[in-house]
Amino acid sequence: MTGKFYVIGVGPGDPELLTLKALRILKAVPCICVPKGREEGSSLALSIVKKALSLDNKEIIEAYFPMRKTRSQRTEDIIQSTVPPPPNPLPQVEGA
Repeated sequence: MTGKFYVIGVGPGDPELLTLKALRILKAVPCICVPKGREEGSSLALSIVKKALSLDNKEIIEAYFPMRKTRSQRTEDIIQSTVPPPPNPLPQVEGA
């Protein structure tokens, strides 16, 4: 099963500074994976996105990315172990 995994930066913290492309993609996808720096903490990225658009009917997956100087686990491994494969293949989009 194949799909797309978009990586979107949410900017410096002001939801009004999200790009139009980021908003378009966030509105289009059924699932959003957000990073957390602490296992028991909340996601700053999610709090920014919530101020910019409604997340009703979106699956939110929180992924713990330890903020350490040394990497104990590679980012790809964290994503693969946290994000389930899509139920339906997503269409290929060029230039996204």
